Amino acid sequence: MKTSTFRFVFGWLLSYALPLLGQAPDTLLPLPTAVVEAPRLRAQVVGERVERWDSLRLAAYAGANLGEVLVREGGAYIKSYGLGSLATTSVRGGSAGHTLVLWNGLPIAGPSLGLLDVALLPAVFVDELSLHYGGQSSLWGSGAIGGVLSLDNRPAFGQGWSARLTALGGSFGEREGQAQLTYGGRGWAVSGRAFRRTADNDFPYVPAPGLAERRLDHAGAAGEGWQSSVYWRPGPRQSVALHGWGQRARRDIPATLTQTRSEASQADSVLRLAAHWQHRGRRWLSQARGGYFHERIYYQDPALRTFAPSQFTTALVEAESEAQLSARSRVQGGVLYGYATARTTGYADAPPTQQQWALFGAWRWQWRSGQARLSARQEWINGRPQPPAPALSASVNMGKRLELRALIARNFRLPTFNDRYWTPGGNPNLRPEQGWSQEAGLHLRAGGLTASATAYHRYIHNWILWYPAPGQSYWSAGNVAAVRSRGAELRLSWRCQWGHWTAAVDAGYDLTYSTNEIALELPRIRAGEQLIYVPRHQAFAGLRLMGRGFSFSYQHRYTGKVGALAAPLPAYQLGFGRVGYLLGSKPGAAMSCNLFVQVNNLWNARYEAVERRPMPGRYFQAGVQWGFKRPLRSDELNPFSSQ
Repeated sequence: MKTSTFRFVFGWLLSYALPLLGQAPDTLLPLPTAVVEAPRLRAQVVGERVERWDSLRLAAYAGANLGEVLVREGGAYIKSYGLGSLATTSVRGGSAGHTLVLWNGLPIAGPSLGLLDVALLPAVFVDELSLHYGGQSSLWGSGAIGGVLSLDNRPAFGQGWSARLTALGGSFGEREGQAQLTYGGRGWAVSGRAFRRTADNDFPYVPAPGLAERRLDHAGAAGEGWQSSVYWRPGPRQSVALHGWGQRARRDIPATLTQTRSEASQADSVLRLAAHWQHRGRRWLSQARGGYFHERIYYQDPALRTFAPSQFTTALVEAESEAQLSARSRVQGGVLYGYATARTTGYADAPPTQQQWALFGAWRWQWRSGQARLSARQEWINGRPQPPAPALSASVNMGKRLELRALIARNFRLPTFNDRYWTPGGNPNLRPEQGWSQEAGLHLRAGGLTASATAYHRYIHNWILWYPAPGQSYWSAGNVAAVRSRGAELRLSWRCQWGHWTAAVDAGYDLTYSTNEIALELPRIRAGEQLIYVPRHQAFAGLRLMGRGFSFSYQHRYTGKVGALAAPLPAYQLGFGRVGYLLGSKPGAAMSCNLFVQVNNLWNARYEAVERRPMPGRYFQAGVQWGFKRPLRSDELNPFSSQ
């Protein structure tokens, strides 16, 4: 996307928003009728643990990417290479490829690496973010071993016009502008968002004790993007949605602590298109979705004369139906077809292609004190059957406030294109990683207090590692490892309101043992040794206060010691503080202005999340968010909303 394209999208949003400024707010402000709809069978929470962040919560993360959101909010470990650089996830001791990322129900990771850089997922593009913990392969397929990160966009039927402009600046040359426009009316809903961001990321750091302070060089980053959605309800039981996402980023890659200079850089561009159709009957539902994803990555290092362009294309089509057999039983079945191809200088032969077929189904039944779900999935890759993935989960009420949850599932992850076709070292005979996972937990809800305790266990064999095989001078991929993950997760949440003030407290602790079960010579891994970049201990706590236009939040995170290739990285603690004031906060106000200041790494901790990659000390962000709302009049409300 060129700069002119961004300016066009930004201007398009303003052309809709600015004419509305001259309109006086209506005297009568009717509230739109809410459409209460049960979630689809695959999206229902039965037995597993889920963390969710809605649009109101995500609005506090102006200028942040989803990696930064998860660092402050969730239980996932984020392996970050530095401010503005690559960031990947680890959930319950899994690898980055064990977290499946969905966008409106479709997986968006590329076939070459099988993982996604969460630093390239802007929070402004998401209406609802959810992290489903535990094995989900029976529902969503390959890669859903540690968990599923779901990015969803929601329509605003019946809510009228709204617009939001954000200007943000911060330390180390950070500058960002965002625009968002939303309309929801008579059977139509439209949303459009755009952003542009630049940063120098030249923060000071100390390479080693006793050495002079330096500034990080060659670390600048720039990016821009747009995301839009169109929703149409031609009738009370039918809906159609179209989604688009375009983005471009360019990042300089700074030298490590053992290098004197770097000339490496990487440019990323992506186009994602998706469509969704749904039809609801009285006792059944049918839906279909499809997606087209194209991504380009260009890595270069002139100093080493390395120029490595790559690209991939993925197309997916999925159809499913769900029927209510009785008042307490529902059944679902579906089919998926996918096509993927990739092109890079690392593949010696013609660009590889992959055709994927999948059949999946689920059956949920309820009784007075609980519910259970049985699900299964079977995939074929280029005509070859893959490991079947069944799962059984249940939630049982033990009184009015306590719930017991349990899940047992078989999970798998397919080898990536790089694992199979990279030259040298690719192994086309690799088998899928696969294994069983189990978890059980208690969930307590008492007024404004919720608490949960979860224990889990997972064993994955055929784990793929790159290693120097006997007689080889290069590293190659092989099914040479087996990994056992087990641990416990504690969560506590409290909400309280008095007068005009609201308070919220969230806290959690994760204990993770993720160990290799097979001793390896090179890379040298002892049996029973904790995997690198998997902290055994993680904890977080946060406080939020809101009232009379003021907002305050403080979040604290502790990350325990992690293993690395050369030496373990020490534990560290991070603090994040935010203060905001909302002008025009009276009920029914058409316009508002939110001023905010954010302090990151408040206690100026010196730490590394990845070996030899320094992280910034204390740094600041400040900005302003201008908002506008015009609700629909009573004669404009959606005629289907009450049906």
